[in-house]
Amino acid sequence: MYRTSTLLAFCALLATCSFAQSDETEPREQIIELTITPAAAPTPALEYPLLPPLPELQPQDAVLIYARMFSMGFGPSPTNDVDRELLDKYLSAPLSEFSVKESRELLERNVVRDGWLANAAMCRDCSWQLPLGERPFFAILLPELHPLRQQAWFLALKTKIQIAEGDADGAMESIRVGYSVARQVASGPTLIHVLVGVSIAGAFSERVAELGTLPNAPNLYWSLSQLPSPFLNARDALAAEMYCMELSYPEWSNPRAGGRDEAYWDAFLSQLHHDMLLMGDKLPEDFALATIREKSYPAAKQHLLDTGMSQEEAEKICPAQATVILTVDTYNRHRDDVFKWAYLPFETGQAGLLKAIEKVGTTPSNDQGLPLAQLILPSLAHFRVALQRQERTFALLRTIEALRMHAAEHNGQLPVSLADVTCVPVPTDPWAGNPFEYSLDGEVAKLRAAAPKWQPVELTMEYRLRMRKK
Repeated sequence: MYRTSTLLAFCALLATCSFAQSDETEPREQIIELTITPAAAPTPALEYPLLPPLPELQPQDAVLIYARMFSMGFGPSPTNDVDRELLDKYLSAPLSEFSVKESRELLERNVVRDGWLANAAMCRDCSWQLPLGERPFFAILLPELHPLRQQAWFLALKTKIQIAEGDADGAMESIRVGYSVARQVASGPTLIHVLVGVSIAGAFSERVAELGTLPNAPNLYWSLSQLPSPFLNARDALAAEMYCMELSYPEWSNPRAGGRDEAYWDAFLSQLHHDMLLMGDKLPEDFALATIREKSYPAAKQHLLDTGMSQEEAEKICPAQATVILTVDTYNRHRDDVFKWAYLPFETGQAGLLKAIEKVGTTPSNDQGLPLAQLILPSLAHFRVALQRQERTFALLRTIEALRMHAAEHNGQLPVSLADVTCVPVPTDPWAGNPFEYSLDGEVAKLRAAAPKWQPVELTMEYRLRMRKK
């Protein structure tokens, strides 16, 4: 699993998945219809935590539990394409069209290891212990992530069954486990760990929305507010990805080192080229190493002079080492120009990040040696969108719970506008920085989060809400 291509594929999956879409092929907005129930805030307010409370956590490592689970044969599931498609279908089906019978049959064929997941969720630590620095970063396999994601999705299906059958307490416990597993997975030191965590968290956020349809479902406004913000911490993964080349190749940190002959640098340049072929399929048309070396060498030699070498010193650098130096310096410069924006809040950083990535794409091929930046860096923009989408989902869920709380205080009536909700602060759209769109037409409220103008229409979410009558 070479992660550049895998990361791009995962970002594409998260950018197009929805809460409840049919099999239509045309891009469309996400529309979720729910009949929710009025519910006042519980007493005490945080009676229903959505993550295991700190005093209940055990001083154990969740990775050991996951490893035992898979070592006992509880591996990838579902095991066939038909069941995989059914899992997606049942999870995305509206509750009004959801078949408990068919879903139970799917679970019987692909048993969810909910007990193992529950035990792992109660662990205080989750140390993935990848061999960073011991082998090329992009060649580190992550075989545990796919089956773990599938197991979490089966738990999400079990949660949906619990909701459909009116088991609010059981669904709450399953959601708590699911959110905990999502955070544990996302604690891994790669962006793919975080994206798998986003995927798992999204499956359980859908269940939180559905839970509000039950007459006995607690109001989760304060419980959702208690969740960490951001829900998944991507800083460690960003750091590992930022220094992925240093973690892969000892030569990267000092490409101007002396004492190595031309054969050494020829071999290293060939290794970089070979690894790029494995990392992705969107490579330049003419990617022959001999062509790159020939076209890049004049720029590489000039780069040596521009960065402080004398003419005499530059002449002692063999063509392969000169091309390596150009490759390293160009990549590091582009990397820093892109990553620096990732450490700013989304609304202020994303525009700068996109411009930096665009600049990477317009860099003449002859001026960069191997085009590593063009292959590795663009996925960071999609990754940030996935994280921001998740934060927006939590804000939408809190808004729905605020509506339920308002209705409990106003004879089951939905407000005419969000400004009428005064029992708790109503979240704003973290993506746009503005209030969510809201309108009331008769008994149906529309709560809408429009996709930003530079994002696909599938990222527009609209809840159509009715309030259940007593």
